[in-house]
Amino acid sequence: MLLTGLAFSGGVVHPPSAMALALYVPMLILQFVTTGLAEEPGWRDFALPRLQDRFHPLAASMILGPIWAVWHLPLFFTPWGEYPEASWTRAAAFLLFCIGFNLVMTWIFNRTGQSLPVAILAHVSVNTFAWVIWGEMFPGIDGDSWMHALAVGGLVAGAAVVLATRGRLGYPNPLPR
Repeated sequence: MLLTGLAFSGGVVHPPSAMALALYVPMLILQFVTTGLAEEPGWRDFALPRLQDRFHPLAASMILGPIWAVWHLPLFFTPWGEYPEASWTRAAAFLLFCIGFNLVMTWIFNRTGQSLPVAILAHVSVNTFAWVIWGEMFPGIDGDSWMHALAVGGLVAGAAVVLATRGRLGYPNPLPR
């Protein structure tokens, strides 16, 4: 995220304010209890192990990623989320981010012995950084551009994990056939 923020901002980076830094941990805890506990037990603790028992870890992630992405679409059509200023490209970029970041989440989950708390922390750390710190560090990136930067970052990180693990994504067991 930092590298794509740097690239999309044209190299203009500001330190986050003391207020943003002070809000980070409380918001992280709030996200852990709300978003993290609402999503990750289903995605990582229930669905992912079952998919990986049946499919190759990369295939399992490519099944789960689009489902996870579509789960978030209502955010773009409600006043609580991105509506009414969200364009279709912002929603599409978010879908791509979710698919790429899901590969990273699969790797984190598998590499930590399928630790749900670590998966929750990884998920909510990205959310909290995006909502609390990102705008302060990269004030020139807004609207659709910030979501495009996140999509590029998620896809690049996901591709890097796939390449580095040869598609195993940290899966510890013999691969399903």
